[in-house]
Amino acid sequence: MIKNLNTDKKEYIRKGRELVIFLFLLLIPAISFSQQSQTLYYLDVPQSRLFNPAMEGLCRGYVGFPGINSVYTGLNNNFIQMEDVIFSGSNEYSDSLITPLHPSYDIDIFLDKLKDLNRLSPEVYESILSFGFTAGDNYFFLDIADRLDANVSIPKDMFTLALKGNVDFLNSSVDLSDLNLGASWYREFGFGFSREVSGNLRIGAKAKILFGIANVSIKNNGLNLQIDESNLFSHTLNADLSINVSRNIDFYRDPETGTIDSMYMEEPDLLPLIINFSNPGFGIDIGAVYNINKQFSVSASIVDLGYILWKEQSSNLNVKGSYEFEGLNISSMLVVNDSSSMDDVLDELLDTLLVTFDPADSHDAYKTYTPAKVYIGANYKVHDNISFGLLSKTQIEKGKLWESLTFSANLRAGKALTTSFSYSLTNSIYNNIGVGLSLRGGPFQFYFVTDKIYYKLSRLRMDIENSSDIIIPSNFDSFNFRFGFNIIFGCKSKRPKDRPMIN
Repeated sequence: MIKNLNTDKKEYIRKGRELVIFLFLLLIPAISFSQQSQTLYYLDVPQSRLFNPAMEGLCRGYVGFPGINSVYTGLNNNFIQMEDVIFSGSNEYSDSLITPLHPSYDIDIFLDKLKDLNRLSPEVYESILSFGFTAGDNYFFLDIADRLDANVSIPKDMFTLALKGNVDFLNSSVDLSDLNLGASWYREFGFGFSREVSGNLRIGAKAKILFGIANVSIKNNGLNLQIDESNLFSHTLNADLSINVSRNIDFYRDPETGTIDSMYMEEPDLLPLIINFSNPGFGIDIGAVYNINKQFSVSASIVDLGYILWKEQSSNLNVKGSYEFEGLNISSMLVVNDSSSMDDVLDELLDTLLVTFDPADSHDAYKTYTPAKVYIGANYKVHDNISFGLLSKTQIEKGKLWESLTFSANLRAGKALTTSFSYSLTNSIYNNIGVGLSLRGGPFQFYFVTDKIYYKLSRLRMDIENSSDIIIPSNFDSFNFRFGFNIIFGCKSKRPKDRPMIN
């Protein structure tokens, strides 16, 4: 039951924490586990159609084991590795592991490793149902899956300000205009088909109906912090932000000032959340495969081109304005017998910010877009069982492009085993060695794919009594893996002209 919280500051803070907890719970599965494993493109598994709906398999049909026919988790970042965060010290600390915050370390070394825009993009794909079959000259398939896409973009200026203070920004500004956050959990129903339209060309498409489950997104129209050279304690914050959440949040305003004084959000009930079909969307995948000759072929596709309209219990908060910050007033804390605390000082600052910016709240529907990907591939077959592939991926996200390139060697050992060994250049990181494995026994097929094998390990010694050493991958910057089980049928050998482009 909703209650009025206008005059209760502690309750306001508690409800604010509930909102933070909701957003955190939304992000946990993503942050813990983005780039889809591109090595999958070259394996003899039906799930290759997730990248290009025109891909032709070796079998006439398949049924994926419900819930485990395609399970994917991944975390992609373009700016940091584990060895940049935990590493051996120097001189008197040479026998110890330290972090960039250690007083003996030059923080500029760490900051020089960062990009102008630093990005984390987690992704989860959990298939619920999947099957496909041949009917005449067409191949039809269906995929139902739960998906979670998230992205966090952090400008380098934000790290510099946090770790060095404002000394690098005198008489200039801290540019935070690229600071963004977005996370969506949604269910996808995909219906697709592919068809050979000529002797050398095969096309495919998949229409997808989407239903949003949970979302949080920030639209950053402008955010910066100006530093006054004449007064290092004077900062001017300029903000123009829109915050959207797919939960009903009630905002209450002070009757005297008219500004937001408190808010209330009911705790989410998981079951109604999962079976919610009130946030509709649509998406499409299209692709083509062209065999230039018996040895060489090319392919192209655009996938995950779509949107979701969040209209059920949506809440919006728009913040626009400027505020000059000249430090915290702690004079009351210095008075003898005064009970003021730092919480009171922060409450006063919060009140000032609310009055200055006067956020506008609403409950309007809003739209988010799924991050579209463009794949361009080429394959050269030197033997029926040996081929070499090249795959380019471009991800389009909030007007920015993220590129990666994968080379692969693909080997088939009879009907039972297919392997792919890959090397990827992504996020300006060049140590990405991956592997794909497809095992078949009768009608059963198991596959596992990853674009990143961790071959460089470090021993982390904990300064805790009776604790054992921890082995960590020091070249950890991102990870992804996908595995699944299928039942496949109609896998007779094909004539050379019918063999698929990518193996």
